[in-house]
Amino acid sequence: MHILIIPSVPPYVPIEYLLPSIFPMDQAIVLKKAGYKIGILSPNLRSLALIKNMSPEWKHGFEFENDNGIPVYRFHGWNWFPLIINSASQRWVKIGMRLFERYVDEQGMPDIVHAHNAFRAGMLANQIKNMFAIPYVITEHSSHFARRLFNKVSLLQIKSAYKNSEVIIVVSPSLKILLESLFGDVIKPFELVPNILNHIFENEALRSKKYKSKSNVFRFLNVAVLEEIKGHSDLLKAFAKKFKGLSDVQLRIGGHGSLQDKLVTLAKKLKVEKQVLFLGYLSREQVLHEMKKCDIFVLSSYYETFGVVLIEALSCGKPVIATDCGGPRSIITRSNGILVPAKDIDSLGNAMAEIHDTINTYDSESIISDCIARYGQNAFVTKLSKIYFRIGRL
Repeated sequence: MHILIIPSVPPYVPIEYLLPSIFPMDQAIVLKKAGYKIGILSPNLRSLALIKNMSPEWKHGFEFENDNGIPVYRFHGWNWFPLIINSASQRWVKIGMRLFERYVDEQGMPDIVHAHNAFRAGMLANQIKNMFAIPYVITEHSSHFARRLFNKVSLLQIKSAYKNSEVIIVVSPSLKILLESLFGDVIKPFELVPNILNHIFENEALRSKKYKSKSNVFRFLNVAVLEEIKGHSDLLKAFAKKFKGLSDVQLRIGGHGSLQDKLVTLAKKLKVEKQVLFLGYLSREQVLHEMKKCDIFVLSSYYETFGVVLIEALSCGKPVIATDCGGPRSIITRSNGILVPAKDIDSLGNAMAEIHDTINTYDSESIISDCIARYGQNAFVTKLSKIYFRIGRL
């Protein structure tokens, strides 16, 4: 079966992007391994805010890449009219259609289009269906709905994309509830297919069942972009309330973003600067290394559609603490961690102290096994294959 994947953002990291979506790339690799013919379309309209950082290495215009047997068709350009409402998405879809025509000429007509997010990718899939009668599915992972970042015109286009899709896939039950509240019963029933655990974490988990830090320092770990929605200020305050002055307890924070200087200043103000380490941007391999060294992973976000870092920590056998901010609600169980209210500093601190004191009651091997069973490659391919073959018979 031939599946064409369309992410709403580039699936392979362009140099100018700090945190592009990597979920479509992970899924493409796993689906190809499972025997599907996979292709990717990736229009890339850069924000003019990036122009001051423009590098000679940045590519422009059409680009083809054979990425380990996966044909990737890209277009690199600029969003020249950011103040004109919806102009970028209209141009994105137009460029996407041109990429699609090139793709079909060289790779053949796909059986199914799989759009990642309704905004832009779903709109393009909708147009492809209208012109070529190719069925499409949408996997929704966008946090923009919870943050109310779409205007009325975009919401109407998104609604149309949902309505004409064969299946709407959500990565968490909380996202399903949110979408139902916004779009009502016009859209089709949802299928739940959680995000997949990246292969480097799954392979490492299957290779070794125990990851025990050799350090005498107890390590809390957080990995997230340093932006307001991730709740780092709450995390620092909770940590300071419970562990300030304890030299054998450390909070390690991976990621970068616009709030880094403010967070460093806050750590100093709270007098925990010697216990808090800001690690900066981490590659996936570096994240895995930090996960293996930590004792507990903590997510302090105000909203998450899923929470991939949580399953990455679980694959390393680590108990997790997360705010009840959407996606984590379906990941955390009594046996693998604690869920606390979002924006509740006292509850977050109490949970950190509780697991610090009871860490030996958590079964690392059970945590790993449960994580692989729910979020590993086999579970993902089985669920998605059922959807694809059902559509293929329509």
